[in-house]
Amino acid sequence: GLAFLALLDAKAEIEPRPRIFLRDEERLEAEGRWGERKEKSKRIILAPGGGFPEKCWGNKRFSELTKLLLKQNNHQVYVIGSKEDRSRIHLTDAENGSRFHNLCGTLSLRDSAALVSMADFVITNTSLCMHLAGAFKIPTLTLLGEWYDSAKMHHQQWGYPECLILGKECSERRTKVASPEEALRVIEKYSPLFFHSKE
Repeated sequence: GLAFLALLDAKAEIEPRPRIFLRDEERLEAEGRWGERKEKSKRIILAPGGGFPEKCWGNKRFSELTKLLLKQNNHQVYVIGSKEDRSRIHLTDAENGSRFHNLCGTLSLRDSAALVSMADFVITNTSLCMHLAGAFKIPTLTLLGEWYDSAKMHHQQWGYPECLILGKECSERRTKVASPEEALRVIEKYSPLFFHSKE
């Protein structure tokens, strides 16, 4: 769409990302949902929902990655999405501790945007949440499902500078989607200071 500006002889510097204007009260409410920031604890959003199952990374993989995240560090993990997404991440009662909160089906779209704006990191399918994170320049890992043949092409079309996209790269003979362990390794490599061992 921005390419049309040149056809109109318009000269404007517009960054190709969505813009969302939150009210102060929306930001305050999101901050209250996250609670007080704790030392060495980051705020992580998970968004396992998506339009088509074959485009999604998969409920089982998201569940396994969630377990790895909760074991590896002291960070808060919040899940957002529709009420249909609530059952996508499966944890046992023992695994479902005080740092894990499933808010699927309880937030409006603007509530979700505000919560993302206060996050430190977002992990998502290629979905609306990827663009919410892009609007607020939040570092993001987007995980592609079986349908996509090239993570590089997806990033060229839909990605943001602070976004990593992980998936198949068939031209380089990588024909399998990422495992939860691979996703965690990419996150750690992307931001080595982001994760730390429990004390």
